[in-house]
Amino acid sequence: MQWSWAARALVSLTVYSYCRVIDPRLLVREHGRDALTELVARESGYIFQLRPLKDLCQALKSGMPLLAEGERGGGKTEMIDALAYACNRPYFELQGMDGLKLNDILFEWDEQGQNNFVVQAVASKELHLHEARRQQWRKEFLTLGEVLKAYDYLATTGVVPIVKLDEFEKLPQACQAFFYQLFTDGHASIPRLSENNGHIGVGKTQVALRMTRARLPSELPSVNSSLANG
Repeated sequence: MQWSWAARALVSLTVYSYCRVIDPRLLVREHGRDALTELVARESGYIFQLRPLKDLCQALKSGMPLLAEGERGGGKTEMIDALAYACNRPYFELQGMDGLKLNDILFEWDEQGQNNFVVQAVASKELHLHEARRQQWRKEFLTLGEVLKAYDYLATTGVVPIVKLDEFEKLPQACQAFFYQLFTDGHASIPRLSENNGHIGVGKTQVALRMTRARLPSELPSVNSSLANG
């Protein structure tokens, strides 16, 4: 049975605790792009095209997002999936599509859970009403979208994941400023969040590895790569 790289990546996450995690940024910086080529080919069977390989290595060295462009079937998704699998990196994906809601992309407060917490805390006399209302804005009542999950994962585990944004141009315009802060600062500001100064994520020096298959906001620098069919 033939498995896709995405399926292999899922299996690799299942046995994540038992496998060596490789940071492709350090690998490229310390040993060059040939080392990355050999690793990915050995572990996943994927063979890089020269131009996308150069662009990927530039993105890894600089910390900028990689913008992969090309026709359908050109190998954009396969390249990202193979990198995540070969390096045993946690993998988060956001698929742009029509009808996607902001709550699916960014975050949403669990209002029912918050209400239950306040009622129970006050009824049991564990907390005064004022304190219960303050604590309802903790992260445990926050449902994160896929991209924020990746940055929260990095903040809580210290392991840098790979984030893939597919067809970015289909995401709502309101998301662009949000992603700009996230990609440049390494964290996003969440209104009313009472922990970590209202931030989800990390610092500028610890940002996640980001790959996108469509146009990024013009004010956000990126490394562009074109992949041809075949």
